[in-house]
Amino acid sequence: MHLDPLYIQVLPRLTNTGSSEYAQGVLPLTNIDIGYRHFTVAEGISYDVSLLNTSEAILLSGTATASITADCDRCLETTELHLSGEVQGYYLFDPEETPGEEQLEIYESVDTRGRVDIAPPVLAAIVFELPSVTLCRPDCEGIPLQGSESPDADGKDKEDAGLEADGIRPESPFAALKDFKFEE
Repeated sequence: MHLDPLYIQVLPRLTNTGSSEYAQGVLPLTNIDIGYRHFTVAEGISYDVSLLNTSEAILLSGTATASITADCDRCLETTELHLSGEVQGYYLFDPEETPGEEQLEIYESVDTRGRVDIAPPVLAAIVFELPSVTLCRPDCEGIPLQGSESPDADGKDKEDAGLEADGIRPESPFAALKDFKFEE
């Protein structure tokens, strides 16, 4: 995934402390790949943000929204997600650099042309909202096992129901523990 910069010109318009400006638009992104997970972004990530001069930096805040499609982690059917997240950024005007010391803080700054790149925080707002497990619906049962049929109305497999009708109880996965001798 390649993320192109999305610059907003803040200087000289926001030179006075307390001055602010609003911006909205769309970050043109088609997909998000995180590890083995792939998400398709329908029409980019929409953003609605404000930029405020705090005297030392530009404070970015607002919201980002996106419609995303992904495969259900249980049944592999395609599902659509509508996400909304909080955009946050802080861009220093003149970052202090101490020679010889390792910088522990990560910060962004207003570039030499008076611009800020809002693409990373807009993308981060949506990435933070992505589910750790993508489901097509909360009660998704996953891919049916090969050779088995879907459960009937009371939740039992037809094969298990047939065995019970013949007087045979299907084996529980814990049946092997029935003869186990536990220490007292």
